[in-house]
Amino acid sequence: MGMHLREDNRWVKKAQSIPWDKIEAKYEQRKNMYDNHTHSVENRIVSQPFVRPIVRGKAGKPVECGMKLDISVSGGWTRLEYHTIFAVN
Repeated sequence: MGMHLREDNRWVKKAQSIPWDKIEAKYEQRKNMYDNHTHSVENRIVSQPFVRPIVRGKAGKPVECGMKLDISVSGGWTRLEYHTIFAVN
């Protein structure tokens, strides 16, 4: 058809801001998991910023994912004292 959109078009700018390479990599990982009937991928790309790998060294699950939480329990109440998504000890 020979149609061309201008670079200053808001939809062109929006499409350029999408991380297509990351989306394609995630798709390939998930397709590989589906095709091979597995639930794990080496160097898996995770979408959520709050999910981070935590090396625990436990048998069966050496690495877990999640936030770091500091929780206190007093008088039957549970209180979240501190939480972070960053890998800080």
